[in-house]
Amino acid sequence: LLKVNQIGSVTESIAAVKLAKENDWGVMCSHRSGETEDTTIADLSVGLCTGQIKTGAPCRSDRLAKYNQLLRIEERLGPGKVAYPAGTPLFKAQPWGGVAPSGAAPVGAPVKKAKAQLVLMRHGESEWNKTNQFTGWVDVPLTATGEAEAVSAGELLKAAGIVPDVCFVSALQRAQRTLSLSAKTAGFDPVVATSWRLNERHYGSLQGLDKAETVAKHGKDQVQLWRRSYDLPPPSVSADSEFNPANDPKYDHVPRESLPLGESLEMTRARVLPYYEQVIKPCLAMGKTVLVAAHGNSLRALLMELDGVAKDVIPGVNIPTGTPLVYDLDSGLSVIPRAGAVAPLGGAYLGDADAVAAKAAAVAAQTEKK
Repeated sequence: LLKVNQIGSVTESIAAVKLAKENDWGVMCSHRSGETEDTTIADLSVGLCTGQIKTGAPCRSDRLAKYNQLLRIEERLGPGKVAYPAGTPLFKAQPWGGVAPSGAAPVGAPVKKAKAQLVLMRHGESEWNKTNQFTGWVDVPLTATGEAEAVSAGELLKAAGIVPDVCFVSALQRAQRTLSLSAKTAGFDPVVATSWRLNERHYGSLQGLDKAETVAKHGKDQVQLWRRSYDLPPPSVSADSEFNPANDPKYDHVPRESLPLGESLEMTRARVLPYYEQVIKPCLAMGKTVLVAAHGNSLRALLMELDGVAKDVIPGVNIPTGTPLVYDLDSGLSVIPRAGAVAPLGGAYLGDADAVAAKAAAVAAQTEKK
C-alpha cells in the first residue's frame, strides 16, 4: 500500500515501487485522511503502473477529483492503452518493472526475475593510457582523470542503488584504486577478493612501447592483430625482462609455469574463466550483487562467457574506462537483457549513452594517437 505522503518524497516513492515490483509484489497507491482535491495520486498511479488506486467511495469531491483525473488520462492515452476485463490491471508495465516497452505486458504477467546482479568495471584512465603505451601487467597508477572517472563511477552506482555484496579485483593498482574510489563515493564498504587471474592481458615485449610508434614500425594490421586478435599472442617478453611477472615478488605465490610471457585473448580467457567459474559464479548463484573491477581484455573474456560473444566479434567490443556495465542474471545465471543494452551485450552501461559511446570510440582509436 503506497502512501506517498508517509514516504517522504516522490523519488523515494518511485524507489519503493521499483523494489516491490522487482520482488513480485503488487502495489496500490493510497490516499490519506485530510486529502484535498489535488489529483497527484491519480497521476502517480498511472505513472508508476500500480494498476490500483485506493481513494474511497466516490461520494466526496476530493475523491471524485482523482477518479475524474483517471478518466482524463484514459481519454488522452487513447484506445488500447487501458483495459478493464476482470483480473486485468489497468495500466501496462514499464521497462524497470521487468517488461520491455515494445509489446509490454500487463502488470502481474509472468516476467523473468533477476536473481543476481553482476557489475563489470574497467579501471579509470592510467598513466600509460594517457601516454598511449602498451600496459598489460605493468603496474602503473591512475591519472587525475582516471581518479575522477572512478569517482564518477561511484556516483553512478549510488544513483542506481547498486550496493555490491562482494567485489573482485585484479592484482594491479589501477583497478584497485578505481574500486576503492568508486566504493568510497557510492558509500559501500565491500568485501574484496584480489586475484592475478583478473589482470589485463600480458602484452609481452610490446609492454612499455608507444602504440602509435609501434604502428609506424610494424604496420597497423600487424599491431591490430597483436592488440585484438583472439588467438595470436604478441612477441614474448624475455626471461630476464623487468616485465616478466616471474621477476616480480608480487607473484611469488603463483606457480611459475602459470605466469605468462605474452598472451592472446584466448590465453587470457583460459586463466580468467576458472576464477569466474570457481569463485565469482558461486557468489552469483547465492543471489549476491557482485562487482568485478578489472581490465579491457579480462573483461572481454567475461563478456564472451556471459553474452556468448563470438571470437571474431569480441575484438570489436571496446570497453570504456571507469564506466559500470550492469548485468541482471536469472536463477540459472543466464543474462536478462537490460533496457539500454547495445548488441552484442545484454548488460547496459550506467550513465549517458552518448558519453559512453564516445569513451568506447576513444579506446578503439588508441593506435591512431600521435
